[in-house]
Amino acid sequence: MPKQLTKTLDLTNMPTKNRLDTEGWHWISTTKVLYISNINIHSDSSVGVILPPGSFIVVKDNTENIIKTAEGANTVGLYCGGDLSIMGQTKECGGRLTIKAGNATMESFGIKVEGERNINFTIGHVNLTSCAGAAAQGSSRGIYCNSQNMSYLSILGSNVSAWGNEAAFSNSYGIYVSDDNHRSIFVFNDSTLDAKAGKGGPDNFSEAIFVRGHINIFAGEVTAISGQGGYSSGIRCRGYLTIGYRELDKTNPVVVARAKSGPPGKWAYGIAADGDNVSDQGQIFINSGTLMAKAQGEGIGERKSIFAKLGINFGEDVVITRPPNYTKEPKPISVDISGRNVGIGAPLPIGMFKFALMDEEGAVVKEAITNRGCGTNICFDQVLFETPGVYNYTIRAITKSILKWKMDKRVFPISVVVKDDGRGGLVARVDSGKGEILFTNTWCGSVKGLCECCCEACCFKGCGANGLFR
Repeated sequence: MPKQLTKTLDLTNMPTKNRLDTEGWHWISTTKVLYISNINIHSDSSVGVILPPGSFIVVKDNTENIIKTAEGANTVGLYCGGDLSIMGQTKECGGRLTIKAGNATMESFGIKVEGERNINFTIGHVNLTSCAGAAAQGSSRGIYCNSQNMSYLSILGSNVSAWGNEAAFSNSYGIYVSDDNHRSIFVFNDSTLDAKAGKGGPDNFSEAIFVRGHINIFAGEVTAISGQGGYSSGIRCRGYLTIGYRELDKTNPVVVARAKSGPPGKWAYGIAADGDNVSDQGQIFINSGTLMAKAQGEGIGERKSIFAKLGINFGEDVVITRPPNYTKEPKPISVDISGRNVGIGAPLPIGMFKFALMDEEGAVVKEAITNRGCGTNICFDQVLFETPGVYNYTIRAITKSILKWKMDKRVFPISVVVKDDGRGGLVARVDSGKGEILFTNTWCGSVKGLCECCCEACCFKGCGANGLFR
């Protein structure tokens, strides 16, 4: 086994060296690739490993790799001043890398990646744990990715744990991705992530995952648990937060997010896209998957399980679950169900076309009558739904016949999909399946002799048109 190292491994100006057998690392300076195999660093200083911009770490399969630091003013387990990739040797996630920063009097970072312009930090096909130490005065962040222009963090096919520690007078983050332009992106796909924040200060933040731009969780499992802070969140971004794919081959990610605020309790969000001061950002798209979000705590601030400044959009394959001890029933929702009824060859007679909304058993739920006085809409009274589910109905004409009219006897099926929105209410979507619900009836009589009045039954005003009357 390689021997334990007690000094910082600084590769910024290191020439190519192969110490894989003796110290567990092999550095190729021309390509900036660091191969590690059972490396064991217990640094006696506040920094474990320093890498130049554009570096790659390749974790050999079936190896256990450890990077630890001592305590200090500012502690950093792994530092890179530019693009960084941490990859497994193969796609089997056979190797493991554990990074632990010591406690700090100021700030502590498990992994710190930063740069002046754009930063691209990729974690792929590896088992990675990144832990920050407790911070007495400054912040504690498990994974930190920051640049002036745009920061991009992607976790692909990996098992990742990112933990912030207690920051008694500042902020604690599991994952922190930021820039100066609200353009940061965090992409998560086909992985598992355990993100935790420690306790933050009473006027500071405790957030498991924070991204100043956008978050895309496409597939896999995410658990994001905040500590207790004045402001706390499980997952929060300033831009757009997307869970699941919109395409037909949808995935079903599982997301669990919890937040707990402490006194004075400014706010707590399970999942949030708050938009900050950017007017056109702050929206959540939940396309597919299973979601459990919870916010609790003390104080006078608001606590919401899901919050988005510009609204929340639910896809049809979404399951919203609540904590086991949550007993409050969601508020009912009233839904509008409607269609259109038109005539060809003449205006429709007033008050003679009657329609029914029927359930799966054939029972009439609502009735509606169309005439020219209320336009051509078939408007049923609102239908009240109290529980989530899929409710199937049909709409059909129940008037048997009207003299000289060939009536449209088609039956239109519709479904109302009702879901728990995770915030104490219900959301509903009406799906007709065949597009617009449109009944078309044809006048079979003569145009001549129809009354001149436009307000009576069978009126036509003698215009002789054979078009579609609405």
